[in-house]
Amino acid sequence: MSISKGFTLPLIVLGILLLLFGFISVTAPNMSVQTLMTYLAFMLLATGVLSVIVSLLIRKSGKFWWISMLFGFIAIVFSYYIFTHAEVAAHYYTVFIASWAGFMGLALIAASFFQKHLQVILIVNGLMSLGFGLVIYFNPFSGANTLNFMVGFYTILLSIMILYLAYYMVKPKSKPSELNTDNTLKK
Repeated sequence: MSISKGFTLPLIVLGILLLLFGFISVTAPNMSVQTLMTYLAFMLLATGVLSVIVSLLIRKSGKFWWISMLFGFIAIVFSYYIFTHAEVAAHYYTVFIASWAGFMGLALIAASFFQKHLQVILIVNGLMSLGFGLVIYFNPFSGANTLNFMVGFYTILLSIMILYLAYYMVKPKSKPSELNTDNTLKK
């Protein structure tokens, strides 16, 4: 199994889970932060388990399989903490989501150095994630409902990017006969 094919299913599942979390945050403005944290814990648990499974599947075909496993275990630990300490986790909701957005932004920008064909989209989405992380952390708007909406909007945008990335990884590549000598498509 190739590494890119191995990460396609987890990316699709993560994208769908983020999309659901985003829609829940946006469409249920009066939902408590504790309830949103429970949804987040379910999402982290599913993502963590999938990451561990994928890392086990690709461990022979890639040298960075352990990174996926590490992120999987971290997600599982966070989900366990959120499930068992819901009130404390709800208190740190803003910091957690803002940190997550900032980390995603930095990871996307770092990935852009290794994925030249996706460099522009990764940098744009990385900067967007960093911007949302700052806005969520400093929350210049009043009210928890506004914060839930911002988190929901961010996760919807992030899920669209992740689903596009999953599509890009599985879309058929152009045949060599359709390419010019500089690897651009013939017209």
